Amino acid sequence: MTIPSTRPPRPSTPAAAVAEAARFAERARQRRRTRWIRIWSGVGAFAVMIALAWLVCFSDVLAVKSVQVAGAHRLDAAQVERVANVPHGGSLALLDTGSIAARVRTLAPVADVSVERRFPNTVRIRITERTPAAVLVTPTGRYLVDDEGVAYATAGSDADKRYLVIESAQDSMTPESVVRVNEMIAALPEMVRSKVKAVRADTDQDMTAVLKDDRTIVWGGPEEPAFKAKVLDVLLHDKSTRTARTFDVSVPEAPTVRR
Repeated sequence: MTIPSTRPPRPSTPAAAVAEAARFAERARQRRRTRWIRIWSGVGAFAVMIALAWLVCFSDVLAVKSVQVAGAHRLDAAQVERVANVPHGGSLALLDTGSIAARVRTLAPVADVSVERRFPNTVRIRITERTPAAVLVTPTGRYLVDDEGVAYATAGSDADKRYLVIESAQDSMTPESVVRVNEMIAALPEMVRSKVKAVRADTDQDMTAVLKDDRTIVWGGPEEPAFKAKVLDVLLHDKSTRTARTFDVSVPEAPTVRR
């Protein structure tokens, strides 16, 4: 049995051989051309990447040139910008926004902050300032405190008319103790809560509320607030005790009153 050959037939004439050689040469040129196109395309793409990297990281086109501060009311915008210490002239794309935000958060009146890149050349710092919830009065001064118990600014002389006053014989109170005071106020019966003028507390274990008519409510520590509120409500409405001047519910199982 004879197996047929798979080789292409040889050109039978000199003209055919010349044509075949020409086709071979053309295919070789096409391969070389394609190879060079790929090489130069790669070189071009690399050059573009280098140019873009230089533009973004090192040129003045996208450098930090200005800082905007939004949300500052109690604070001065210039003070915020000074503490933020934004590196002018540096790359906006490579800016460490986290470090800037951390520096701004060291300002006591700042509750929250965000730092944004605004291309091509601006950094925007947006702050949220703390909202006063009470006035903390201590031997060292009068301070505004927020609902997290943070003392963040000196209180003005008219602050007592707008916010709850917390009086302490200590030079300072921890934020946790101030929060306990706020929780005590929130736990009071509604009719009592609106009449509270001040709270005396050296710690959160000896809280006493002073009402606008100068009656006092000895609350003690933060334990059992709902139980204490119910006992207090009964004492205030009971005919035999409602004329008292001091209501002690620090031990709600054994409350006492003093006239």
